Amino acid sequence: MGRKLKTTRNVLFPTRPQQITVQNKEFAMDSAVYARNYRSTKPIWTAGMIRHRCGTKLCEVSVDDDIWVRHQNQLRSHHEKPQNRPHEQHIPLEVLLDTFKPPSPESPTTTPDTDLLPRRWSDRPRRQTRQFQVDPHGPSYR
Repeated sequence: MGRKLKTTRNVLFPTRPQQITVQNKEFAMDSAVYARNYRSTKPIWTAGMIRHRCGTKLCEVSVDDDIWVRHQNQLRSHHEKPQNRPHEQHIPLEVLLDTFKPPSPESPTTTPDTDLLPRRWSDRPRRQTRQFQVDPHGPSYR
């Protein structure tokens, strides 16, 4: 079967649970971290710096020009400090195309789809739907 069968002996002598060690995350001031980003259009993790600790579990993280408050579970350590780059250098498209030479587009050849069958419609007779008419003198409609 690929696994050990559970017997009555296993119930009488259960195995000891393994020791689980929990690592407490301690983020120092001005340490580089990745903060969880809950904006749908951005990446999930964004680089930032710990600005201030709010209690034992919450931290203020400066990301770009914003300040986010995140729980320790929403932070991951980042081993290098994020560099403030004003703007990345943009390379002209012509240089990129000359460097990488994308493959030339092939002429599309269309093949007729002979495997497709025409759609079948049901021959079941359909009744027209009847509008609900409220009768105030009739029985309850619950």
